[in-house]
Amino acid sequence: MTNTDLNQVCAGMVLAADVAGADGNVLLQAGTTLNDRQLDLLRAHGVTVLQVTDTAPATGDEPDADELDRRLQERFGLADANHPLIRELLRLCRQRRHNPPGTAGGQR
Repeated sequence: MTNTDLNQVCAGMVLAADVAGADGNVLLQAGTTLNDRQLDLLRAHGVTVLQVTDTAPATGDEPDADELDRRLQERFGLADANHPLIRELLRLCRQRRHNPPGTAGGQR
């Protein structure tokens, strides 16, 4: 496990160790898959170095295509699926299911 500069960390990476703030309180626990909001919050708390892995360990409970479509419908059912931004968001969600960040073919 090596230390990684926060500026080199991308959304989708997974914490390999807990992250504590200057006051010693745990901000995020090991195993957390980081998103952009969390990275911004860590910067705001003055965190500069993290211990991360590239991807989350496979859990075997990733949704199949039908389950993913059901979940997307649940979350975005009220949005206009023909709007270019929503259409692109749905495409990216489906793409990420097949090519998670940190895997061959996955993007960051």
